[in-house]
Amino acid sequence: MAVREADVQVTEQATFVEPVDPVELQTEYQDALHRLSLDDYHWMISAGFFQRNQLVADRVELIDGYLVEMSPNHPPHASTVAQLTSILHDLLHRRASVRCQLPITLAAQQSEPEPDIAIVASGKRYTKGHPSADDVLLVCEVADASLSYDRKIKFDLYARAGIHEYWIVNLVDHVLEAYRQPVVVGRRAIYQMRLELLPNQRIAPLAFPDVEIALSEIFPEREAD
Repeated sequence: MAVREADVQVTEQATFVEPVDPVELQTEYQDALHRLSLDDYHWMISAGFFQRNQLVADRVELIDGYLVEMSPNHPPHASTVAQLTSILHDLLHRRASVRCQLPITLAAQQSEPEPDIAIVASGKRYTKGHPSADDVLLVCEVADASLSYDRKIKFDLYARAGIHEYWIVNLVDHVLEAYRQPVVVGRRAIYQMRLELLPNQRIAPLAFPDVEIALSEIFPEREAD
């Protein structure tokens, strides 16, 4: 079909709108999204919603009232989680419970994340509810592809909940990031102390200063280039 001169003139005179920045777009519709309460989320779980609905058949967690898809466990991530869980189990036998990729309930934040590892107070079986923020002594995320998310979203969430210590086992840079002393500053929650430790160093959790962990036992060996 031949292009008519009139069509060309109209096209040349049109003013094209610049694409909207995705961050601005998200801000525009964020308030219109329906947020789930913890009660909503628990009802959906008990009703088998996640088993029946293929759109959310993958693992999800509730963060600030929103369903967030969890990252898949790549081999370095999975092996590091298993190794650290085993070490903590051995070191904290009968002193605390070590939970691996299980929920904790942060009621004030309408959140139920499933951290890679959480050390929680012993003496409870948590049969009537998941551990709350008051039960959590240490929370840990192993990060590769999720590093930015764990440094921002999870960092903010755990700080707001008042969890005393948060570790990121950073597989990208091969360091352990330990965050301590949560505090609210204005409208933000942060950790006042940040430690960065190399694989040849050791660390003791705040709740158990007598329990030292050799980080060389946690990090997977780097493959030769």
